[in-house]
Amino acid sequence: MRHRPLRIALVLAAALAASISAQISVPSTPPPQTRAGGSITTKAPSGPTPRKSNGQPDLNGVWLRRAGIVNIEQLLPKGETLPYRPETLKRMSLLKSQDDPQLKCLPVATPRAEPYPFRVVETPTHTFILMDAVQGYRPVFMYGRRHPTGDDLRLA
Repeated sequence: MRHRPLRIALVLAAALAASISAQISVPSTPPPQTRAGGSITTKAPSGPTPRKSNGQPDLNGVWLRRAGIVNIEQLLPKGETLPYRPETLKRMSLLKSQDDPQLKCLPVATPRAEPYPFRVVETPTHTFILMDAVQGYRPVFMYGRRHPTGDDLRLA
């Protein structure tokens, strides 16, 4: 009689363990050993550039870098250049490799930082770049507001 509570406790514990183990499913095949990460690839889109009703290019959607982390100018067809403003070209010419934020473990700007997919969301007042690699976003003001300068620039 004095062992009866112990037996009841053991039976209840075994029943509870059986109930819990029945709820856990273990896959019969092991998960893949490689991760998608920066090795995700896709075919380049074909056809005309999607346009919004006002005729501007429609950038909404998921974007996928095709070349890893490189200078995007190197991916342009021969003879084409990016439309930099003169003040941007001047600032870029003053930058040195030791100014690279990645050397200080700081977030870097999209699209340079994205060997992973990222999403562009356009509204009439903002364009947002949602980045999975750093779990952040970058707002671009489209309604005439001045962009932050210097120390006010940061990823959200």
